[in-house]
Amino acid sequence: MFLKIENLECRIASTNILRSCSLEVGKKEIVCLIGRNGAGKSSILKNVIGLYPSQMGKIIFDDQDITRMTSHQRVKAGIAYAPEDSRLFPELSVEENIQLGTWIT
Repeated sequence: MFLKIENLECRIASTNILRSCSLEVGKKEIVCLIGRNGAGKSSILKNVIGLYPSQMGKIIFDDQDITRMTSHQRVKAGIAYAPEDSRLFPELSVEENIQLGTWIT
């Protein structure tokens, strides 16, 4: 399994953001997260990239447990996030804009 999320739980302050979230994605597999506003789609991704800390569960990426890695360690492992918004750099190509989250300064 390329990405495996097992029973992930996340709380921000006293609000449960994710409860018992599990997901498996194989190499070269394309997965689409669909849900209403506030369902937790972005929260799952923010947990995977390390922006939101998880209180329980495990995140395995490329056979490595990344659950307690810092976000910059996750970038070095090959994980990046390209948020959906209009903050693009017009002087960069589409590929460069997508890869922007992997550039370490």
